[in-house]
Amino acid sequence: CTDAVDVAADFGPRIAAPTLCITGDADNVNPQTVGREVAASIPKARFELLERIGHLPEIEAPGRTHALLRRHFFEDAP
Repeated sequence: CTDAVDVAADFGPRIAAPTLCITGDADNVNPQTVGREVAASIPKARFELLERIGHLPEIEAPGRTHALLRRHFFEDAP
């Protein structure tokens, strides 16, 4: 996914923490195929796709992003 390192293959399997991957369906920098690949490489990851959102969901859709983060950290936490 990057020039020198494949983030998903090289680092994803090492991540032990539950992980939330959020990608916008209109993200042209890291499209959803990249987000899905990263999430699939992390053992405890969940992938969320936000419709009509680009590369910066925290700015473009702060309410939806906050709701996902809140759920991840407080409701889905073990």
